[in-house]
Parts: sequence; structure tokens; C-alpha cells
Amino acid sequence: MAGIFQQPAFLRLFLSNLVSQVGNKVHRIALLALVNEMYGLVWTGVVISAQLFSRVILGPLLGPLVDRNDRRLIMLYSDLVCVGLVALIPLLGIRSLGALIALTVLVAATDALRYPALNSAVADLVPESSLDQANSLLLLTNRVAEIGFVALAGLLVAGVGFAPAFYLDAFSYLISALYLLRLPALKPKPSPRRRYLTALLEGFGPLWHNRTLRYSVLSITIAALFGSAEAVLGYVLAVKVLKIGVQGFGVMEALTAAGALLGFLWVPHITRRIARERLFLLALMAFGFIYASMGAFPYPIWVGVASFLFGVANAGFIVPMRSILQIAAPPDQRGRILGTFISLTDAAQIGGATLGATLAAMLGITEAMVFCGLAVTAVAIAVTLLGGIPEASAAPTTAKT
Repeated sequence: MAGIFQQPAFLRLFLSNLVSQVGNKVHRIALLALVNEMYGLVWTGVVISAQLFSRVILGPLLGPLVDRNDRRLIMLYSDLVCVGLVALIPLLGIRSLGALIALTVLVAATDALRYPALNSAVADLVPESSLDQANSLLLLTNRVAEIGFVALAGLLVAGVGFAPAFYLDAFSYLISALYLLRLPALKPKPSPRRRYLTALLEGFGPLWHNRTLRYSVLSITIAALFGSAEAVLGYVLAVKVLKIGVQGFGVMEALTAAGALLGFLWVPHITRRIARERLFLLALMAFGFIYASMGAFPYPIWVGVASFLFGVANAGFIVPMRSILQIAAPPDQRGRILGTFISLTDAAQIGGATLGATLAAMLGITEAMVFCGLAVTAVAIAVTLLGGIPEASAAPTTAKT
């Protein structure tokens, strides 16, 4: 896998993303600390919700900008804008709740531009045969940042306060931008311009008419809805059923993260032997069964093993999913399709937390986990019985933006 770093452009994109992800983890802890300290717990939930819903809403709306402009510049300008926005949070956010919410929403808007541009750029920078390696490494940066820097961010905020943490995050955006400066131009092919609304609506067409995209996005969205319920159910399972407390839940999360790290390293080797589309469905089935098994066999040792396998299976379908979308999406619509995909999965994750709490109240904790896990598996089986996901092939440029 290290061979892909011999491609200088991808190496710069990888380093930019790594620095940005580290800054994001620091930002998350600092934002929670600031809002909770200055405005209280209720407003903490409001600010975080505003951030999440902004990404969900703006992802599809900003997609045409990604497809119409140089993707390198989209990422670069997003980072540079964030340098200023994040630096203003400790200056204005402590004085005005409205200013804090506005700055948070604006940062989320830059994310809604940056992430589709980033994922579109991967397909522009590396050959199709290397997409799984590239996507694995980019996803790996998120996990590494989460494991290695969330705790350090907490120590930083506790030791010196939230303001220096925000300035560190702003500096991380600046470093990320410096790496992006050395990327080649990633301009779209020239095409006649259409009205923005027309271009926006065109981006939804392939998600319905292209069977590969339709089945892939539908499967992953439903899986995200039921799978995200684990964030609530897993915690309650650890505390109330297994009686291992918050520390035990932390161990479960660490095992899941370790499994995901292994999975991200393992998947590129597997896709050399198994088609991406087949691996996606097999891993999704396994993910659901493992998820259900935690509720069916609620014993600490098994739940620990299952948590690790849960992470492996999660990586097993996320990596090929990214590659499938990048290949199957028409190049001139890739930003819109990936922006919509990210928004759908974010929305499903928000709904999953509510779903988990609702099902736990209705069915019981373990029963809810079994139900959610089997629902994920059922989706993968249903798609398989319908003929599976057609092999992704490079889509021609079809739309005018």
C-alpha cells in the first residue's frame, strides 16, 4: 500500500487531509468546552445540531460549485476561509451566542464544499486500480486522528483553555492549505453553463437512473440509519446490561477503532481478488450479523470480540463504497453525487441516534441491537437477490454544468 505514496500529488492530498483531520478533532473538543462553559448543556446540543444539519442541507446545494470549479482551489479556499472563521470563534463566540452559531454554520458550509471536492479529487489523481488504496489511507487518517488526538485535545483544553485549541485548529487549516498549493490544477472539462438550479437537479438523476449508484447509495443509507443506532445502544448495553461502565464502553470503542484500522489496511488486498461490489455486500451482511450478535449474546468477552470484528466489517464496506461511487459517477457530476451521498449518510446517522433510543424504549436494549443488525443484513441480502450491484465502470461525461 505504501507504493501509492510514490505519487507526489496523492501524498500531498493525504498529508493535507491528515493535518485537517487532526485539527478537526481538536476543534470538536474545544467547541464542546466553549459552548458548555459559556452557555450551558442545552445550547451545546443546539450548536452541534446546527453544525450537523448545515452539512446535511448544504452538501447537495453546493455540489454544482464543486463540479464547475477547480477542485484544488475549492479545497484550498475552504481551508483558508476556515483559518479566519475558526480564529474568530474564541474572540466572538464568547460574547455572542448568535455569532458562535453563525461561525459554526459557516465552518460546516466549508466542510460541505471541501469533502466532496476531496473525494472527487482522489479519482482525478490516482488510477482506478489504486482507488481502494487511496480511499483506505484517507479513511485511515480520520481514525488515526480520532485515536491519537481526541484525548490529547481534551488535555489541551483542560490545561490551557479552549482559545489556544481553536488557534491550533486554525493553524492546521493553514498547513493543510500549504500542502494543497502544490497539487496540480483539477479543473473540470469545459462545458456550456446551465442555470444553477438546473445543474443542481441534474445531480440527482444518476442516483436514480444508474443502478450501480442507486443500489449502492440506498444500501449504505439504510445501513447508516440502523448502524448508527449502535452509538446509543452500545453505550446503554455496556452500562446497563454488561455492567462494565463507561470505561468498558471506552474499551469497546477502542476495539472497534482497532478493527477499523486493520480493515483499512486489509481491504485493498481483498479487492484484488474479490470485486468491490461483492465485497461491499458481503461486508455489509457480516456487519449486520456481528451487530445483531452483540444483542443476542450479551457477554463481555464476546461483545469485545464482536466490537473488533464490527470495525473490520465497517471498513470492509466503506472503502469499496467510496471507490464504486467515484468510478460510477459521471466525472462532471461527481461533486454533486458525492455531496448528496455524504449528506444522506450524515442525515441517516442523525436519525440513527433517535432510532436507537426509540427502539431501546420499545423493544429493550438487546432486542433493539438484534433488530438493527438484522435490518442491515436484510438490506444486503435483498440487494443480492435482486441481482447485486452491477460492476462500476467509468461513466462518461453526461451533464452540462
